[in-house]
Amino acid sequence: ADAELRQSGDLAHGYRLLYGAARETGDVHLLVDSSKRLRALLQRPPDTEVEARVVFLVKDPRGYFVSHYRKWLRSRNNGRLKFRLGLAFLTELAVALVSWWYGNRKILRALRTGGFSYIVLSYEELVLETARAGARLADYLGTPVDLDSFGNNPGQLHILRGNALRHDPDRSSRLTYDYRWFYDPWVRRLGFAFRPLLRWGARRGLLPRV
Repeated sequence: ADAELRQSGDLAHGYRLLYGAARETGDVHLLVDSSKRLRALLQRPPDTEVEARVVFLVKDPRGYFVSHYRKWLRSRNNGRLKFRLGLAFLTELAVALVSWWYGNRKILRALRTGGFSYIVLSYEELVLETARAGARLADYLGTPVDLDSFGNNPGQLHILRGNALRHDPDRSSRLTYDYRWFYDPWVRRLGFAFRPLLRWGARRGLLPRV
């Protein structure tokens, strides 16, 4: 079946193969698909008895921006975080903010227009309020969820925390959070640039109200 899927490249066909294999075992009641791409969800075959429940994980745009521009700085300065304010930086700021807005808007629209059942969970809640996040997920999924047990298998959380850590067992074996945006001076100085996104996200239930 795996070879057949690789040859076809058809996600819908792959889902049917997966669901069929799960049915044959007779004892599989829950399948977890950690795909990040919207395409994987939209190509799920509608003619199936498997109920899909989507966990929409959203990161604060300020944290997204800091990660984005630190990568950009390293790419421009041979790995060093040497900062200079200028048109190039402001362009990268705009790119990061538009990217965050466009990506989350696209997913939200697809979930709503497609009639999917979904829950919105902030990345901050997942990592900083793990017990609460686990309780919300358990209630939504109808099955026990113990987020504190995540990380017993090093590397299993790389989907949650970014592919960049998948080869670092010490860091990828536990839920952690990048706090840098909390004290980043440019997040404070450019607070006005984030307000429209924070309000937009709050109105649509993606972020807490500010």
